[in-house]
Amino acid sequence: MRTTFSTRLACSLKALGIGWLVSGVIFCLLVNGPSTIAAWCIWGTPFFAVGWVLVGLPLIALGERVFRVPYPLLLMAGGLGGALVMLLPTIFFGFYNPPGVHWKYSLSDFKWEGIAFVIAAPTSALYRLFLDQKCNANEGSHQ
Repeated sequence: MRTTFSTRLACSLKALGIGWLVSGVIFCLLVNGPSTIAAWCIWGTPFFAVGWVLVGLPLIALGERVFRVPYPLLLMAGGLGGALVMLLPTIFFGFYNPPGVHWKYSLSDFKWEGIAFVIAAPTSALYRLFLDQKCNANEGSHQ
């Protein structure tokens, strides 16, 4: 099951594009307002790009070893990576908190991270699925 870098990159970008499109449609349906599509393109795209760098590139770098990773572990890793990406602004701006200002957290504060987990987990599994399909198609053509 040898895969080339270009095949892994194509599968990764395909999974990323599907995840971006599906979540963009859901976002536009839930947030009814003027310029919702523009807001998604401006705010959603950078988060997906950072998520791809933090999760997608390491999956591409794994090469054929990604086939040894069980799907539940892949789902968990992808989901946690997506949640971490959504949490990055909070972590970053938390360091620049003025002295004496304390944030009070509740579970509702993590709704965007939860949504990111739900989107990123199947996207990482889609990458593996597309890679499996490519490898099976290549093996069938060589026989």
